[in-house]
Amino acid sequence: MFNVELKQGKGETTLIVEDDEDVLSILREILSKTGYAVLEARNTKEAYSIFKKEKNKIRLVISDVVLPDGSGVKLVEKMITQSPNLKVILSSGYPSDEVDLAETNKKRFLFLQKPYILTELLMTIREILD
Repeated sequence: MFNVELKQGKGETTLIVEDDEDVLSILREILSKTGYAVLEARNTKEAYSIFKKEKNKIRLVISDVVLPDGSGVKLVEKMITQSPNLKVILSSGYPSDEVDLAETNKKRFLFLQKPYILTELLMTIREILD
């Protein structure tokens, strides 16, 4: 099912914050099968609770920008204050003019517009972690 050329993880713990069950399921499967340890949350409250318990393990957060109970951008900003070396990839299915790209770029968060190609995501993850 997976192309052998996909960029492989090295066991890094990644927190996925995504309210769409289908997207979450695909991300979980792809990341798990390419060598990442995966934690998952469906909203900001759940994500922050997991982060507080696992912040010393989590290397990367992949978060939707628009979540049912708040902003993915504000969530990762809060996490970064406690874990400055945390890497962040934000994504959204909303048109890019509705997402404050200038703000995400200023904070040096990477942004991927949904739908994105999974190979692009895996290459982006390796680039940000290496």
